[in-house]
Amino acid sequence: MKAYLRSLGLFVLTSIFLGGCSLSAALIKSVPSLPPERDVIINITTVNKSVGWYFVDPTNWKLSKWEFTSNSNGSTPINEEIRRSFVSWSPQSQRLLYALNLVSLNGSVEVLKLGGKRDLTSSWQTLSPNGKTVAYTGESRTDKTLGLVEDIYLFDIASRRSQVITKFGAGGVYQITWSPDGKTLAFWHWDSLKRSKTLYQINLDGSNLRVLLEAKDNLPLQIQSVPSDDEKIKWSPDGRYLALTNSSYNSQTIWLLELATKQLKPLFDAPPASPAGGIQDFAWSPDGQKIVLAAGYDGKCHQPLLIGYEECTNFLYLVDVEGGQLTKVTNIPQSSATRLLWLGHKRQP
Repeated sequence: MKAYLRSLGLFVLTSIFLGGCSLSAALIKSVPSLPPERDVIINITTVNKSVGWYFVDPTNWKLSKWEFTSNSNGSTPINEEIRRSFVSWSPQSQRLLYALNLVSLNGSVEVLKLGGKRDLTSSWQTLSPNGKTVAYTGESRTDKTLGLVEDIYLFDIASRRSQVITKFGAGGVYQITWSPDGKTLAFWHWDSLKRSKTLYQINLDGSNLRVLLEAKDNLPLQIQSVPSDDEKIKWSPDGRYLALTNSSYNSQTIWLLELATKQLKPLFDAPPASPAGGIQDFAWSPDGQKIVLAAGYDGKCHQPLLIGYEECTNFLYLVDVEGGQLTKVTNIPQSSATRLLWLGHKRQP
């Protein structure tokens, strides 16, 4: 297991709750770029009351701080907007997209302006595998008859032009994900008139919109027929499967949807329910043989104040796609606000 983790890199976007663990600031060194010669687990988190990008060596769990410099304001671009943002990774361009920022592993940052505006109202923004296009939801609008109306747009980074590829009459779009070859998108759409949710696949030119799953179907996993982005979907590297979860709090296992047959199967037997919740997020290994997930199976919750939400701890687990036992691979507590990306070891600086 340790050898496997050393051969591949994991990218983790999370807000860690250290659960009483004390980390001395003197023991945390800062670096301007990620080390290209070894694998790292990245965390966007708060340590010693300091918000920042941190990375951990999975062989010894030593913590360092990635203190890169933004081109726009001369400091590491961390704020609440970024902490809430979904992060996507382009293996070909070796860049991350978060909160309309493109960041390279050497720390250089490029700020995108979609549609000529810096502050685009968009619930989803995700970078294509080749790093040339951003798929995003256009500005939501409310129609007097239809209610919420939201569509998918493609933004070409080179030309700075956007085009809409869907024409939905009502509802919202959630969990947009690129196919590994960059030719199609999969996403959930909630129809506000029918009060139902559907998993679609579509070509980049807007053609061949087809249904993969519908929440009204007699499915072995429960899909909420409400406007939410809890049902996560991740494409396998070989393009054969979509891995799915239902509610991020209640989902106790991951389901694999084989696209050729539309057959669903659970990846592992769900552990007993935990007060800390189920699966928060997950990611495929670059070779498609493993899935890493953050879950509250062994977590605990506490109330930090007399009022407000409980804070719960999660841990990282690893499972073989072909079957096998769920293995806990880290004892570092992290909060329930987790995003995971898995980067291969063949990174370039």
